Amino acid sequence: AQKSITIVTPYYIPDEVLQRSLIVKARSGKNVTLIVPRKSNHRITDLARGHFLRELVTAGANIMLHMEGMVHGKIVLVDNAIAMTGSANVDFRSLFVNYEIGAFFYTKSDIEEFENWIQARLESSVPYNSIYNKPRTLLRETAEDLSRLLTPLL
Repeated sequence: AQKSITIVTPYYIPDEVLQRSLIVKARSGKNVTLIVPRKSNHRITDLARGHFLRELVTAGANIMLHMEGMVHGKIVLVDNAIAMTGSANVDFRSLFVNYEIGAFFYTKSDIEEFENWIQARLESSVPYNSIYNKPRTLLRETAEDLSRLLTPLL
């Protein structure tokens, strides 16, 4: 990515390489945007993702929480020039265990369709910090830490 990376995923529990790569891109001034549902259909994955989302926010990424239910769509859009969509979530099982499928799109008309779809998700999203702007409670911190222990299984 030379300018931007936008990722829409229902679950965000990346491996170390992906997380560090996005942090480096955000810190180097690239526009890194991640859109995830405010609440997914798996509470434990929501707890497990907290640490990863805070790391990205600290690095300068734009984390957006989709407020209107679950987002099951998955897309990665790079530099508004290349898009990838398919069955893979951004989690350990999808990335390393499951047999997932993906398709790449390069044509201007396809990219515009994906941009429009992403924009519609953004219109019903709020920034991560607008919701999670208070220090974590001991209970939340413990729950997140315990959930992170399970990330290879999620």
